[in-house]
Amino acid sequence: MRKYLFIFFIFPAVCFSETSLWKISKNGNELYLGGTIHVLKKEDYPLPVEFSKAFKKSDKLVFETNVEMTKTPEFSQKMTHMLTFPAGKSLKDAISNKTFNNLKKYLAERNIPVESFLSFKPSMIVLVITVIELQKMGMVDIGVDEYFHNKAKQAGKIAE
Repeated sequence: MRKYLFIFFIFPAVCFSETSLWKISKNGNELYLGGTIHVLKKEDYPLPVEFSKAFKKSDKLVFETNVEMTKTPEFSQKMTHMLTFPAGKSLKDAISNKTFNNLKKYLAERNIPVESFLSFKPSMIVLVITVIELQKMGMVDIGVDEYFHNKAKQAGKIAE
């Protein structure tokens, strides 16, 4: 009987229980689903004890993404290529003037020149704004996924 802990990303606003960890069991088999966020505040640690219990009971951990791969230069290059416009196109071509002006105002309030963002697609802008706001909230430490990836790697529990 194998037991797995699946770690996936979830926005904290959609999680109304004390933890974002669920146990599914049938015929003596157990599966744990852990919803996570990729960054946390230092004071969010230690994590709820349910996560540690699920980790100990699990034979393998399965992550929504390959955590190690996301830290490689190749991944960064691929993401940058996917999230930037080809030569001759700009953010101004992809969003309305009203949205562009709102973005410009938002960035100016944070002393960030909008020109730095003209080559980025809207999805990249969303990612950058999300990171800015999470940092403003004090979310700077590693998240649950990276925390348990590191533990699983040391324990030999990464699912292949």
